[in-house]
Amino acid sequence: MYSNRTSHKVLDRALLGKVARLYYEYDLTHQEIAEVVHVSRVKVTRLLQQARDLGVVEIRVNSTASPYADLESLIATLLGVNEAVVVPYSEDTLKLREAIARAAAAYLQRVLRDDLVVAISISRTIALIPKYLVDPRPVRATFAAAVGGLSRGSAGMNPHGPIDQLALAFGGVAEHMPAPAIVGTPRIASALLKEPAIGHTLARAASADAILLGLGSVTGSVQLVEEGVITRSELTQLRKLGAVGDMSARFFDREGRDIDHDLNRRIVGLDLDQIREIPIRVVAAGGSEKVDALYAAIASKLISVLVTDSRAAQLLLARGRAEQGSGGTNRKAPGRIDAKQRLAAEAR
Repeated sequence: MYSNRTSHKVLDRALLGKVARLYYEYDLTHQEIAEVVHVSRVKVTRLLQQARDLGVVEIRVNSTASPYADLESLIATLLGVNEAVVVPYSEDTLKLREAIARAAAAYLQRVLRDDLVVAISISRTIALIPKYLVDPRPVRATFAAAVGGLSRGSAGMNPHGPIDQLALAFGGVAEHMPAPAIVGTPRIASALLKEPAIGHTLARAASADAILLGLGSVTGSVQLVEEGVITRSELTQLRKLGAVGDMSARFFDREGRDIDHDLNRRIVGLDLDQIREIPIRVVAAGGSEKVDALYAAIASKLISVLVTDSRAAQLLLARGRAEQGSGGTNRKAPGRIDAKQRLAAEAR
């Protein structure tokens, strides 16, 4: 029984190969292929799709032309980022994340050069970047952790994986941070930051030429809550204090300022001001639920290169135009917001 099943799989894959070659190499129509391999035209269509799904056929477009060039230019001009990369929006969360990761991978390959230091943060999208590298050339680059890892959670909640994969793909160097991202108390975090091994990696990340970051929201599906990293009670507290999103697990408000909450003092990793000092700050994130966080991060200079989807891009443009129209483009300089001030303001 097992051998029969195996032989059927081999035959099916052989059929996929035949159909794919007839279509892509010999330019036969679906009907012509159906006559050659003695199946229906509908099945030919299905087989061609399966060939792509299973990797029998891989399509490469030898062009960097963007289908959203005008939108990207508007985002850069109106919102003040150095570059915007826009991908098609999808209702499928995983498909959207993969599209953004693919675009971020292409950007990384375009700018990566010898002796570049790239800091890596925790993000499910960033964790997918190595998967979408295309024939990476050897580069003497260093990939350093911008934050510690999380002992629980899905892929992307620990920067070790993508750091190793990127270093292996490019023949570069990996530098890890041997510490958890979030510890029990601010005192523990302070002590860990003084450890030589942790301090060395953190200093390397802080002086990096570029950083790859994801971005979380405080509405909809909040990854840190889903993964059990923070509680819903803590998320509620953060919202009351004005949090609109997080970057490297650090929560910030609409002005891009640190939220004055115990959680932000328990993180072993770069702080927001250190991130702002890195020349190339690539944030790969999409979805309409992240627009508030993205807009705040852009306005407060946490993002210099934005990789996002077309719907989020349009919403960001609308927000920027609305603020320009209302004269609300002048923002306060980023800084720590006091919890009592925020709560008092809300109470009024």
